[in-house]
Amino acid sequence: MAYDMMQAAAVQTLFLDANVSDPIGAAKILAMRLLTETRRSEQQIRLQQFSTPLPYAALAVRAAAIRKGEIVLEPSAGTGSLAGFSKRAGAKLMLNEVDPFRQRLLDVVFDAQASGHDAEHIDDLLTLCEAVTRPTMRFVEIKSPGQQAILSIHRARDLIVRQRTQTINMLRGLLAEFGVIFAQGVGHAVNFAKRVTEGHSPELPQAACDVITDLSEQLLALHLRVNWYGRRMTAAAKSEPRIAVLQTIPGIGPITASAIVATVGSAEQFRSGRDLSAWLGLTPINKSTGGKERLGRISKIGDRYIRRLMVVGMTSRIKQIKRAPERFDPWFADILQRKPAKLAAIAMANKTARIIWAVLTHNKPYEIRTA
Repeated sequence: MAYDMMQAAAVQTLFLDANVSDPIGAAKILAMRLLTETRRSEQQIRLQQFSTPLPYAALAVRAAAIRKGEIVLEPSAGTGSLAGFSKRAGAKLMLNEVDPFRQRLLDVVFDAQASGHDAEHIDDLLTLCEAVTRPTMRFVEIKSPGQQAILSIHRARDLIVRQRTQTINMLRGLLAEFGVIFAQGVGHAVNFAKRVTEGHSPELPQAACDVITDLSEQLLALHLRVNWYGRRMTAAAKSEPRIAVLQTIPGIGPITASAIVATVGSAEQFRSGRDLSAWLGLTPINKSTGGKERLGRISKIGDRYIRRLMVVGMTSRIKQIKRAPERFDPWFADILQRKPAKLAAIAMANKTARIIWAVLTHNKPYEIRTA
């Protein structure tokens, strides 16, 4: 630390002395008066720190032929030897030093804010800086506090739903060991839990009855929490016009609509509906080769939560289309005739994602096209 301060003081001396006509000669004289660095501390070894001798720094700057106004990036500025001579040549400095103490020294000597990145990652950081200047670069839209609030409701509700599912599975598994079976579905499980809490539990050993009763009470409590979060989502949907517009799309309810608006906002960061669909992981992977077009399964990248909501919504919509196909877009009835139901649900979710983009970007309700 003392050696760093001594060398920084030497750099400051050369930097402030405007009467020095021969920087290399002055650096040699000053270096002879400094202590030699005969040992390195454990921190210097860990950070791979070396100090550039003053004469070498002066020679390097002269060899680089730095002109006034040029920008000099020093990824590992150390105590500022190279930076000092570059500053004397009239260059603008961009300094970086991972060691906090040396970083503070640089701030004092050059009256500039030095960054504290690892020098090994400078190339990666410069690549990112270069990338963000490209006109084709796309960025994530900054979410408003209102959007974050809606997303917090969704995240919490998703957690409670998973806990409810775990409790139902545990109840079903424990009861199956005693030969007691109830119908599948959340509604049947909740009705069974209500009967148990009202005293109509199956004939089981007392210890098992206590466990089943406790799990039933937990299931009912979780079910109430899920309904509470559902009501909060419905209230949030009424306060946001874009959510109301999305609900004009068949298969998109308040939960899915609020999740989409809270996540993508106006969807203007996507150039087309396909970009939104690809971002949700609903587009097929292209495996075309040799002039043969082959599309594989969907990529499943992007927002997993919204993708699940959309697929579930389209699955429930399939039943409506089968009952009254004349009330829906002919495309959906056609895909159901040609493809299995699960595959059709994915294809419908893919198409619906494109409709969502069009509705959000144009801010117009969806108009159903019937045959």
